[in-house]
Amino acid sequence: MGGGEINIERWYTNPVSSSPAAGRYDLLQTAIHEIGHALGMSSANLAYRDETGDGSIDVGLPLPSAGSIIPVEDSHAHLPDELGQTLMWGGGLPRNQRRYPSSVDILANAQVSQFTDVNIEPPIEGSTGSIFSNPNPNCPPAACTGMGTNSITWGIPSRTTGLPNSLSIAGGSFAGSLGSPFVAGTINYFNGSVLVGSSISEVDLSLSTLVDIPTLGIAGLSVDDSRKVTINNTLNTSDPIASADFLSIAPPSGASSIFGNHFHVLEGESATAELMAQIVLQDAIDGGDGDTLPLSGLGSSQSSGGDPDPLSSGFVPTSHASPQKFVLQLLGFGDVVDGRGFVTATSVPEPTSVAGLGFALGLGALSLRRKTKV
Repeated sequence: MGGGEINIERWYTNPVSSSPAAGRYDLLQTAIHEIGHALGMSSANLAYRDETGDGSIDVGLPLPSAGSIIPVEDSHAHLPDELGQTLMWGGGLPRNQRRYPSSVDILANAQVSQFTDVNIEPPIEGSTGSIFSNPNPNCPPAACTGMGTNSITWGIPSRTTGLPNSLSIAGGSFAGSLGSPFVAGTINYFNGSVLVGSSISEVDLSLSTLVDIPTLGIAGLSVDDSRKVTINNTLNTSDPIASADFLSIAPPSGASSIFGNHFHVLEGESATAELMAQIVLQDAIDGGDGDTLPLSGLGSSQSSGGDPDPLSSGFVPTSHASPQKFVLQLLGFGDVVDGRGFVTATSVPEPTSVAGLGFALGLGALSLRRKTKV
């Protein structure tokens, strides 16, 4: 629409046939639609008439997606059919469906009424849990404990007083917004010294979440992701930084390049780093399953005369959206929050490249920082 990729539809359809919603109009979507008119999308509003004199709402700074041009139906202050299944659509809200405000709905009203503090992505909150499994090599021949839990050890200590390597995950609650990285928990690594042949080089990390998206009426949505954690055992030298072991996580395809980084821990030391994840909407091959909520639509348009607002029996929009589902993506490491370690974008940094630099999360750049004194 001129301001970059933008969401135009958020809706659910096809209620369970035995539910009270089947075959009926949804009161909530009707109420929110009318609230949209009350917030400024009204031909009785002088600001709306001024903004739409050219037949469109032109989104400007400081709003997100500035430069977007949103066409309108000036007769009833609605968004036209060709935009898709927006909440402020003028074709009449159909039966068997619930719509929520899309980014276009929100931005149209924000521009008309000069709202500036807007969030076009739904806020999310929830809790996480994790387990480790499938070590390579298997145990035995490697020596490990705790597989199938969130805390594992591996390796036979090379010294009588030594300790094995260990890795643990602490989950908990999180908050963020759909499509944006959030802290899904912390990962702690102890870099022990173990005998050759008793160690593992990789292990699967499965992250599971229970997610609430209150503005979309979603509670207790279960989504998970599994990524392989590579354990890089470096050769020990007199340089403590170059000798640090490090963990690597391969991010999902298409994830930001600031992830897929490495978490280094000094020899004989322990450190804790944030574990970053995000929840996004992806096209669903089969419309999802029991652990996902598909967002999809069916039908073809029919003509409608007069004022169809708020409801018009039998009228369904021309848009045919691809089914989508919520997907959890485990991204990589954030900041080191405790212990003697650091996060980098390269395998083994030169010592002089570590001190005094920073890991810039979410700013499109990744540099290096030694998080604690070494």
